[in-house]
Amino acid sequence: MEVPLVPQTNRKKTPMYLIPLTIAITLVSILVYYYPAFLRFHTPNNTVLIVNGQKIHSAIYVENNEILIPVDVIRDKFDPDFYYDRNTKIAIVTTKDKVLEMKTDKLTGYINSEEISFEAPIREINGKLFVPIEVLAPLYKLDIEYYDSANSVVIRDKKRPVQKAVITSDYTFLRKHPTLRSPWILKLKAGEEVTVYKEENNWLQVLTTKGKVGYIKESKSQLIAVAWEPYIRNEVNIPWSPLGGKINLTWDNVYSRPYSFSKAPFIKGANVLSPTWFHLTSEGYIKNQAYKPYVEWAHENNYQVWALFSNSFDPDLTHRVLSDPVKRKKVRNQLLVLAELYQLDGINIDFENMYYEDKDLFVQFIKEITPFLHEMDLTVSVDVTVLSQSKRWSLVYDRKTLGDTVDYMIIMAYDQYPHSSKVAGPVSSIYWTERKLKEILEIVPHDKLILGVPFYTRLWREQKTEDDNIKVTSQALSMENAEKLLHEHNVQPVLDTKTGLMYGEYKEGDSKYKIWLETAQSMRKRVDLIKKYDLAGLASWRRGFEKPEIWDVIAEEIEKRP
Repeated sequence: MEVPLVPQTNRKKTPMYLIPLTIAITLVSILVYYYPAFLRFHTPNNTVLIVNGQKIHSAIYVENNEILIPVDVIRDKFDPDFYYDRNTKIAIVTTKDKVLEMKTDKLTGYINSEEISFEAPIREINGKLFVPIEVLAPLYKLDIEYYDSANSVVIRDKKRPVQKAVITSDYTFLRKHPTLRSPWILKLKAGEEVTVYKEENNWLQVLTTKGKVGYIKESKSQLIAVAWEPYIRNEVNIPWSPLGGKINLTWDNVYSRPYSFSKAPFIKGANVLSPTWFHLTSEGYIKNQAYKPYVEWAHENNYQVWALFSNSFDPDLTHRVLSDPVKRKKVRNQLLVLAELYQLDGINIDFENMYYEDKDLFVQFIKEITPFLHEMDLTVSVDVTVLSQSKRWSLVYDRKTLGDTVDYMIIMAYDQYPHSSKVAGPVSSIYWTERKLKEILEIVPHDKLILGVPFYTRLWREQKTEDDNIKVTSQALSMENAEKLLHEHNVQPVLDTKTGLMYGEYKEGDSKYKIWLETAQSMRKRVDLIKKYDLAGLASWRRGFEKPEIWDVIAEEIEKRP
């Protein structure tokens, strides 16, 4: 079948004058779209701060060749724990092995008590604190460059790897943003090297040798090897630990001196003694009950001595000292003198019953004192309670930061039912201990954690009152006295499966007495937890409350392989 032809309509021809007009409109559209690309971006007159490739929108000052940057930038980019006390105008920076102390408007400061000087001091300008970054650079491992021609300060973390690239085209423009529409900052030539910060949609953010930061097309460059720039590493403190074994510490409760240690029997398996010698007193002074012959005797018997330093369990006194950097320093200096005087091997810090508001100040104190103690080759340990909702006794501890700072953390896994409890219960049931241990292991590494165990128990008295209520009171007993008491009342203790402890009770008059015993059997279970979770060791409260055979049990069990 033949398809009929459809007649074509007559088309009007485009007038010739419209052709150049169309071309002109197209060119103008292209020009308008790409116009910014033909403009050069001019850096403002203010000095530009660049930290690891990021421009920081904050005022900085250059004075006597010293670069002063705001403390909020330091806290945001380098050290969230930068400490400044507005009352005393003292700034303190702490690292693993250094403590830097500076004071506003002073040209001298101290690093680990050694005086240093700088060209420009820390200053308060318009209500903001500015700090000379060159002083902090060695502590934070920073590389700092000031580019006069670019009016820029470039700060780089020297612990980060450095990626370099070489420009491959003479027609390479450094642009403000990663797009061809962005104004250009600088024209680069083939062969120039740049530092690469990051890649973004086929663009590279780079730092030029002239101190300019911007973007280049990835295709205009070639990456070269990644390198770590060398920097001086501080010597890492290696905490003391017994060769091939676990720490076996016992606290030695000292009431006065001289201490009658010479009659104390040799403690099988123990390797650290922690006498309760140092206590915080008014205005930042330390009450000293140390006794040099004790240390000499301990060293002769191959014990280390980690003297305990407490806050006297006084929250008001603790607050007055912790909130004042001058008093903290006074305490620190006294402790250092005492450690040197008595030739100690370590310090055990036991601050308890503190105000929750002093949580960060306690961390600051520990961070300020630990580097000094490490310089003296002292082992630093801190005691903490189990996790609970008590603000003064548990929430006051920042266990993560404390664990990162000190050598060892001792978890005091006892007082499950404290002396003030309205209900009778064990000092530390086995299952409760394991549960609390697992909670803290989520925060603190196992090889830094020492399990604190009780050598004591409590005798609970439940007495019916005239209004038919039950009044509960308790008293602490040593292992020997607890067993003696049950024997006197003809009580044969039985295993309490809920607690894992031996239990006994008896009646006397209108009162019922209950007791959960600490025995060789319960101690084996506690040591089993140390081996099960590969902890750093054991700490016992306190020497003198145990039966002599307990040391044989601990030594035998702790040395067994899990």
